[in-house]
Amino acid sequence: MSLHDFIKDNASINGVSGDVCSDILRDKDFPIKDSDLDQINYIRRKAMFHSHIKDELLEVISSYKNHQNDNYYSNRKSKYPIEIPKQFNIESVLIKAYDDYKVYLFDDTQDYVIVIDLKLSYWRNKITVIRSNQIKMRDFLDVKINPANALQQLRECKFSKVIKPDQETVENVISILSNTN
Repeated sequence: MSLHDFIKDNASINGVSGDVCSDILRDKDFPIKDSDLDQINYIRRKAMFHSHIKDELLEVISSYKNHQNDNYYSNRKSKYPIEIPKQFNIESVLIKAYDDYKVYLFDDTQDYVIVIDLKLSYWRNKITVIRSNQIKMRDFLDVKINPANALQQLRECKFSKVIKPDQETVENVISILSNTN
């Protein structure tokens, strides 16, 4: 079942989920003829800029992934399984490699942050896009660095905890940073 078919099937459900699916179907810019991955990225971009329905939009993607029993994502041979919205410009990075294994990608111009959990396999990783002001920088001992330095740190990082991060996710973040302008 394609994402578009999934959205059509769920548009008739009473409640917020059905309303959001109906809204997506009415969206003249929704890329109906594009791949599921392009449609997912489109919904993620919408979620990034429409905070009042962000959770509901991301829930559509999550429900679709669950419906597909993760087969769609686990079997993809995509070069970048963790998809960053095209308009998101990675300007600085914060790596939390020694406590909670998270990478924070900052678009300082648009004032957004993408959080990637390195412990989760890349196909289970939910891209969390939040406003920069939702992060309390005073809670971090680390400082933001440029993408080139982050790339070097990730390549050289020695993960010290017993629970190691997912290697494929780390490799995907390295790929993303390698292709940052």
